[in-house]
Amino acid sequence: MKTLIVFSHQYFKTSRTNKAMLEAVKGLEGVEVRNLDQIYGSDIFKIDIKKEQEFLNQAQNIIFQFPLFWYSTPPMLRAYQDEVFAYGYAYGDNAAALKDKNFYIATSSESSKDDFSENGVNKFSLETYLLPLIRTASFTKMKFKGVFTSYSAFSASDEEVAEFARKYREFILNLGK
Repeated sequence: MKTLIVFSHQYFKTSRTNKAMLEAVKGLEGVEVRNLDQIYGSDIFKIDIKKEQEFLNQAQNIIFQFPLFWYSTPPMLRAYQDEVFAYGYAYGDNAAALKDKNFYIATSSESSKDDFSENGVNKFSLETYLLPLIRTASFTKMKFKGVFTSYSAFSASDEEVAEFARKYREFILNLGK
C-alpha cells in the first residue's frame, strides 16, 4: 500500500459527495481506505490502535478525508487522532513512525470558496480552520502536502458531484508526482 485514506463521515448514508469521491478511488492499486465509522460505528473506544498504526506504517501518503463539521473533523476522526497518534508512536522521545510521510487533507464543505474569506460568512480561509490538522502533521514529523476541497458539496448538482469525484481520483493518481 502506498496511499492510506483515513475516512470519517457520521452521516455517510446520506452523503453524495464523499460517497462519490470514495467510489472514484475504489479499487485503485496501492490505495487503502479505512472508513472509521463503518469499521467502528460511533464507539470511539473500539478503535484498534495497533491495527490502525500498522496501516499507517505501510503508507507513504496519508489522507484524512472528511466533511467539515462545525469547522472541524467528525468525532470519530478526532478520536482516531487522539488514540492512534499516541505518545511513543507518533510523537515523543525517539518516536518517528510518521516521520517523512506525506500528509494530505481531503474535505468537503457546504460553504462556497468565497464563504471562506475575510469578507465571507466564515470570515477566515479554509486552511485557517484546518490548522490543527496541519500542525498535527508537523508535530508528528509528517510533510503536509496540501488540501483537496469540494466546496458547496451539499447543494452540488449530480454533474458537479461527478466532477468532484473525477478530480479526486486524478488527485490521488498524481500523489507524489
